[in-house]
Amino acid sequence: MMARECAERARHAGLDFIFKASFDKANRSSIKSFRGIGMEAGLEILARIKKDVGVPVLTDVHDVAHVDAAAKVARRCAQHCRESAGRRLRSADAD
Repeated sequence: MMARECAERARHAGLDFIFKASFDKANRSSIKSFRGIGMEAGLEILARIKKDVGVPVLTDVHDVAHVDAAAKVARRCAQHCRESAGRRLRSADAD
């Protein structure tokens, strides 16, 4: 398992390690692209890594509706919001 190997190498080097993976690849260049195995299955994998490998996990959240479920597993969630980012970019362009 990649997470286990990375964690072992980090520990051997005296480093802290946080495993980061996305359960939903919503930021693809095409709307038709594969987005992953789904929230439930993806979060189950992250929970198993957290438990079995003994490391904190980090994931992306692309929809506010997913925050609670992801927060139960992940140490931190990096929430991406295209609409607010888009508004900020449009606002910056107007300045």
